[in-house]
Amino acid sequence: MKCPLHWVCSLDRILFSLLHPEFKEAFSLFDKDGDGTITTKELGTVMRSLGQNPTEAELQDMINEVDADGNGTIDFPEFLTMMARKMKDTDKFVQMMTAK
Repeated sequence: MKCPLHWVCSLDRILFSLLHPEFKEAFSLFDKDGDGTITTKELGTVMRSLGQNPTEAELQDMINEVDADGNGTIDFPEFLTMMARKMKDTDKFVQMMTAK
């Protein structure tokens, strides 16, 4: 029996969250007010604390990239999606740099 694609995506997110519990802690660092979502303001605060200076438009673009439900914020499953993409991008970069 073949399962629907959204089941696979959901399972990936569950496994990812279980295998990487530190992402929950990282999410809480972004989610300053503890409401379960990351806003552009919260994202900007963290980015600036890391020495970055993104514009409001750049912050909104970052959120829009993973905002699956279109509510203008990032919830924890969307945060996991973002982290998985970043990890995949890093893996591709490492593979490219080590390829002979």
